Amino acid sequence: MTNAQFRDHLAVRSVTPQAARAHRLLTARADKGISTLEATMAYGMPRFAARVHELRAAGISIGTHRKVDEKGQPYARYVLEA
Repeated sequence: MTNAQFRDHLAVRSVTPQAARAHRLLTARADKGISTLEATMAYGMPRFAARVHELRAAGISIGTHRKVDEKGQPYARYVLEA
């Protein structure tokens, strides 16, 4: 376990169960990240952006990648940063 992983592990212990679940999801999808829509539809996790906010407040570094879909609608993908 690297220092960053250990720090994240300690920070996750101080958040709500929903935020801890969001952290596990972000960790599992570290290569591609996840959008709010994907979190809601595929994993039944509403208010994913609020959980990301909670994780950031706990000190976990999460990047936001702004994208535009094929219909021109903007969205964000969240990715754990090393």
